Amino acid sequence: MKRFVIAALLASLAAPAFADTDDLDRGVRDAVTAFRSGSDADALVTRAQLCYSGVDTHGGRDKSAGDQLDYCFAFEMTSARLLNKAGRVPHDSPKYFSNQEIATRAAYNLERARVLSLPEEFNPYIITRAKYVGGKIKDLS
Repeated sequence: MKRFVIAALLASLAAPAFADTDDLDRGVRDAVTAFRSGSDADALVTRAQLCYSGVDTHGGRDKSAGDQLDYCFAFEMTSARLLNKAGRVPHDSPKYFSNQEIATRAAYNLERARVLSLPEEFNPYIITRAKYVGGKIKDLS
């Protein structure tokens, strides 16, 4: 019985991280579609920046802000992976497309939109989403 309770507790803690993957899936699909239609690195960067600029940062903890940030993160991560794989990362901006920079921008925007506020929340949130998006990219490649 004790093991069951512990397993149920762990499952309930993990559930919010993947309660809704629709926005991650949509971000991956949109980035793949844009890349395959010939969008260059500048166009993908602009679209990711516009995505982040559209997040509401004036409300309280808002599910829609978290959903939008999931979409933006997935779009940007997918774009970077596809550009890197194709050797199409501009020589003047390779750092912009690094995993570290993408995670830093995501963390900044998650805090700005008040989706997360404690430092210990960021790594688990970003890592679980990065692994999920990475798996989706492999499935589509």
